[in-house]
This record gives sequence, structure tokens and C-alpha cells, in this order.
Amino acid sequence: MIRQYLRYRRFALLLWLTAEALIAAVALLAGLASEYVLYTVLISSFVVLCICIFDFFSFRRKVKILRDIRENLSDALHNLPDPTDAVNAEYTEIIKSLYELLRKEHDAHRENLNAQIDYYTAWLHQIKTPIAAMRLAAEDDADTAPLLTAELFKIERYVDMALQYAKFGRLESDLVLAPCDLDALVLSCVKKYSTLFIYKKLTVDFEKTGLIVVTDEKWLAFILEQLLSNAVKYTEKGGVRIYAENNALAVEDTGIGIRSDDIDRIFEKGYTGYNGRYDRRASGLGLFMAKTAAKRLNLTLSAERGRKAGAKLLIGLENVLKSD
Repeated sequence: MIRQYLRYRRFALLLWLTAEALIAAVALLAGLASEYVLYTVLISSFVVLCICIFDFFSFRRKVKILRDIRENLSDALHNLPDPTDAVNAEYTEIIKSLYELLRKEHDAHRENLNAQIDYYTAWLHQIKTPIAAMRLAAEDDADTAPLLTAELFKIERYVDMALQYAKFGRLESDLVLAPCDLDALVLSCVKKYSTLFIYKKLTVDFEKTGLIVVTDEKWLAFILEQLLSNAVKYTEKGGVRIYAENNALAVEDTGIGIRSDDIDRIFEKGYTGYNGRYDRRASGLGLFMAKTAAKRLNLTLSAERGRKAGAKLLIGLENVLKSD
């Protein structure tokens, strides 16, 4: 802080040192005794030092106020120190003008964003009607029904995912924490994906966990569905095993697995890795959204290689009420 103060007052200190040197030189040239000149310099130095000490504490107080404002910008306008001169007054006015401009742009951006979210939310709800009609039509054709039903399910899942993504920025306000029967939730999610499991002839081995957890059931189901979706997408033979492991829910498949280079990055937004080249439709959003939702629920989400060269995803559970 002292170094910062010396840099802040360097011109004033340089001017003072120059004035002292000139006064001493003039006094010596006028024939005054050197001890009188030294005495005068010491007295003036003491006075200047006292002024500098007082000014330093004032400087330190203002710096502290500005640092506090920087850490809490929402209250910046109310905590700005009073300007001590015309230059600082102009800086204060510039800050207020910039703050007001930023506030207006922020309000306009938020209004525009809310309008877009409202539009896409309405569209995503409306698109479900023609999807339902297409599903009924597909059931009338026995030859193409399995394929069309599977593809329609994928469309529905993408619509649901887009709807959840539209709500993602306001996830905290959408959370409802309550006791959740983990086994019932897993069975519900597996049943939802049964169409794809049957179409790809994959097995599902679910070992009941007997766990009751306090969480938001809808968002935990969303996380689990993302894991099931990836398991089905990247598994051609074998199946998926779901079981509990040390207060974690494991989803393990016999698919193409996860390369060691990708394990630490598969939860990054937009990252698809090797599997993304395997399936060019991959967006890199599913696992990112699952990881983000897990953090909001105070859960963990991790990945490792499965025992049969597939992928193993683990949802670390918190607030387990009981285990049967």
C-alpha cells in the first residue's frame, strides 16, 4: 500500500524535493550558515511528513472503499466516495453514466431473453401435438411401426431436452426437494426408454438399490435419462446394467466405451470427443446439462471405463434417508 501511495503522489513528492533543494541552494548562496539551512530543511521535512501520513491514511481509506465497491458492484452507486476535486467529480459522473447505460442494456437483454424463452417454450409444447398424431399414424402400419416409433421417441426426447435447456437458466427456482424412491424413479426412466431398448434388442439389468434420497425427482430423472440415452446410443450389442455402488447410482453399458483422453472432458459444453466422430449428430449438450443439473442438486457425476470395455457413469447421491 505504501508503494502504491508513493506512486500516486510521486509528482507532488518530486516537486517538494525540488523546492527543498532550491531553497537550500539559495540559502547557502546567500551566505546563511549550513546548520540553519539544515534546521530549516528538517523542520519543513517534518511538516511534510505529518501531512503525508494524514494523506496516506485518507488514501488507504479511499482504496479500501473502492475495493469493497469492486467486490459488490450492485451497490456501487450508493457507496462511491465523495469527489475531492473537479477531476474526481468528472470520473464519478462517468462511472454513474456507464453504470446507467449498462443497467439499461442489461434490462433490454433480459427482456429479449425472456421473450425468446417464452416463444421457444410455447413452440416446444405445441410441437408435441403433431408428434402424438404421427405416433398414432405409425401404429397403423405394422411393418414400419417399430422404426417410426423409435424415431418418434428420439424426436420427443430432443424436444424435452430443448424444453429443459430453455429452463436451465432458472433451474434453482424450479427445484422441489422431497424424499424420492430411487428404485421407482429408475424403473420409470427405464420404462420410458423401453422402446429403444426393444428396438435395438438390448438387455436391461436393474439391481434394486433400496435407497430413498432427498432431491428433486424431475431433475434427477433428467440426469438419469441423459445417461440412459447415451448408453443406448453407443451400445449395439449386450445391454445396460444399473446398480448401486457406495451411495452412488451406476449406469454401465457394453458399448464403445470412453477413450481415456475424453474421460476428463466429456462433461464440457459442446465437447463430443471420439464418440462425437462416431455419431456426428452428437451435440455435446446432454452430459453438460446433466453435470450442471447434478451440481445444482448437490450431486456428483463422474465417468470411467466399464468392466466390459463399455462406459460407466456414476451419480454420487447425497441426503440418503434410508437404505433397505
